[in-house]
Amino acid sequence: MTGLKNINSVSIHRGGGLILSMDYSTLEIRIFAAICKDPKLMDVLNSGKDLHCHTARAVFKELAGLSDKEIKEHYNGLRSKAKGVMFGLLYGKSTYNFARDWCCSVEEAQQVVDGLMGAYPGIKEYVNKQHKFAIENGYVENVFQGRRPLPGAQLPPTGTTKKQFCHAMNAAQNSPIQSSASIAAWISGSHVQEELL
Repeated sequence: MTGLKNINSVSIHRGGGLILSMDYSTLEIRIFAAICKDPKLMDVLNSGKDLHCHTARAVFKELAGLSDKEIKEHYNGLRSKAKGVMFGLLYGKSTYNFARDWCCSVEEAQQVVDGLMGAYPGIKEYVNKQHKFAIENGYVENVFQGRRPLPGAQLPPTGTTKKQFCHAMNAAQNSPIQSSASIAAWISGSHVQEELL
């Protein structure tokens, strides 16, 4: 799955070096798709279609049948909401926090979350799998086999340890994605540097 769209800017240093600003499109979601192997998500990413328009159509039924251009021009707020849910769920954001951000009821926010889970069932499977693994092992791994210890995952999720447990569950979801994306970006940057040299 490719995603490097362009080099945003180049600055030439007086000493002769270059400083590049690059954007790797939806890197975390691409990493996530590689981990969870959700076929719908992988199809959209591999097709080159706008992921967030596709997700918005799946979540908000009133957008069914509209083109990407129509969604971006007339319903960009719903597209942004779908994008926010995608990233928020990967990083452990709660339905309550979505409701607060959108100034709506928890029930309304839950409908949006359920719509995304229905569109990409691999998200829920990934979250459940990561939580279970962290509870059983006290750590999680990224795609490069780097481990992040999560001792809080093995604490009882009640009383004084509930906050530590919840933090560990969020980290169990997002750490493998973020750390893998960070390493992948570093590797990509190294290859760009080699080509420039």
